[in-house]
Amino acid sequence: MANNCQVPTPRKYVIQMLNYIKYKNGVFGKRVLENSCGKGNILVEIVKRYIDDARRNYIDDEQIVKGMERDIVAFEIDEEETKECIRRLNKLTKKMGLSQVHWNINNKDFLRQPREKYDYIIGNPPYITYHDIHEIDRKYLKEKFVSCEKGRFDYCYAFIEASVKSLKEQGKLVYLLPYSVVKNKFANKLREYLMPYITAIYDYAGIKIFPDAITSSVVLLMENKENKNYVKYHEILNKKKRKILRQNLNGRWNFADDDAASGQRLGDYFEVCNSVATLYNKAYIIHEYTQQDNFYYVDGMKIEKQIVYPAISLKSFNKKKRDGIHDTLILFPYKVMGGQVERYSPNEFEKKYPMATEYLKVYESNLGERKSDENSLWFEYGRSQAINRVFGEKLVIPMVVTNHVSVCRAGTDAIPYAGYFIKRKKNSTMTLDEAKKILESKEFYEYVKAYGTPTTPTSYRISVDDIKEYKF
Repeated sequence: MANNCQVPTPRKYVIQMLNYIKYKNGVFGKRVLENSCGKGNILVEIVKRYIDDARRNYIDDEQIVKGMERDIVAFEIDEEETKECIRRLNKLTKKMGLSQVHWNINNKDFLRQPREKYDYIIGNPPYITYHDIHEIDRKYLKEKFVSCEKGRFDYCYAFIEASVKSLKEQGKLVYLLPYSVVKNKFANKLREYLMPYITAIYDYAGIKIFPDAITSSVVLLMENKENKNYVKYHEILNKKKRKILRQNLNGRWNFADDDAASGQRLGDYFEVCNSVATLYNKAYIIHEYTQQDNFYYVDGMKIEKQIVYPAISLKSFNKKKRDGIHDTLILFPYKVMGGQVERYSPNEFEKKYPMATEYLKVYESNLGERKSDENSLWFEYGRSQAINRVFGEKLVIPMVVTNHVSVCRAGTDAIPYAGYFIKRKKNSTMTLDEAKKILESKEFYEYVKAYGTPTTPTSYRISVDDIKEYKF
């Protein structure tokens, strides 16, 4: 694995998770699993509760030791983390008057082990994005796990699925997970798989459990039994709770109060598109320049004006213009004819724009290292998204909304290079001014908080589909 992305769980949240699963009384003789234990933050609390419970029930120390060796199981792929975990557990048991425990802590990959059954499974699985998973591991996960068969799955999907499969009848599982698990379209298969087992959702949106993490977290409680037709939903920050019908948790999970919102769909009147994706803005976005005759001068080099357009993002929107041109410019290496976009051949491009070619060649090696579309030419943007839709009157809205929704209006030739842009559909009966008013409304911001993915306590990432599906 490229990076095990092990992030220790703070003790405060370990305690909360164990309380959610009621791992406190009657746990002696019940098998418990932590399948990615790291240095043992969760296991330390499990062992302490196990010993306390056994002693409350007058079980002697010899039986407690044997019980821990039998009932407490863990896996960790990192050898050093495994050793540190065992060291911490030995320190704890010695402090509690017990010694010589032969721990069932395995320095192995849980996903590749024969499946056993457990009464409790508790964890904070490794978060590894699709791009950081080695090809050999991707292949294995695709073959073995339904949640990983298609799309850009996260490594933790397999851990969640494998854990559910490892539950005994009436067994309970509690997992601390990145919020993307309930929103990411690539987790749809996982959510479908989990649907019968979910009994409670603890939503930590707006709470920074991990100081260095850029997203919020959610805790899922699952039980291997015939569950009720609703799921208990807990909004931790605002101390609210309610029941959500299980049947309403389809697609991306929405936790808004009103799941049956009605009205007109924004996407019926407007196109919502991703901005252009150069995949190497340094070569195309121009912040500092001078101009003379038919050229812009950038870092001592000339670029033909004909291939340069105003660039817009919300950050650049409020900057002043110079000589009628936006402070930020973008090199657009495509033919533009009557608002239509066509591609140049390499020879055609070099012949028509020799100065721009010379400028881009400075970055040629970096451009070649991009994860570009398969048929992209070296001088083109890494992805072709948006290039055929980008011209025309439009609104620009950020991908991540913080505190309130800001929308700016952009001119016909301005090219958005961050966030999303919105254009009127042909024959639409609504104007962009009306769209701007809707998107900047309090109601839309509440929708963003309900449907977006938290990235910080006050920020939410929204998608093109989120905006299209908004009903007003």
